[in-house]
Amino acid sequence: MAIDYQSLIDEAMLAIVRKILLDTQDNGLAEDQCFYISFRTDYPEVILSKQVRQRYPKEITIVLQYQYKNLQVLEDRFSVNIAFNSIPETIEIPFSALTGFVDPSVNFSLQFRKNNDNEDVVDTVIEKESKDSIRMKPKATSTTKKADKKAGEVIAIDKFRKKIK
Repeated sequence: MAIDYQSLIDEAMLAIVRKILLDTQDNGLAEDQCFYISFRTDYPEVILSKQVRQRYPKEITIVLQYQYKNLQVLEDRFSVNIAFNSIPETIEIPFSALTGFVDPSVNFSLQFRKNNDNEDVVDTVIEKESKDSIRMKPKATSTTKKADKKAGEVIAIDKFRKKIK
């Protein structure tokens, strides 16, 4: 019998994310802290509105920083109320649907290989429009990316991910 080391590693990393979210549920975030949480929207147990699922059919990255409420962490999933295009909704995400977790305030990131095997996942960028407004959009091409950086702060999620081949 072969040992599935990747599954063991993913389980341990998911336990870390769960512990971080439990602490956030109980104590909130530090002033300059935020989390980027990427997950598969097509995962069977993800609860998400039809509109968001249609806009992001494979993967999405949410930001827990200013506009989130009611973070509830359970044994195998978490739920949170977050705004999409200024419309609040409660979403539920099983930990097994996660593809990545980033805390840029301390340069910490995790990538879950089990859910990243699909090559047609759309890369996204997160654009901070203001303290209370964060917008996600498809990753820009190299020519438009330079113009976007001059216009405002654009953070490409890929810069936090480790590329493993």
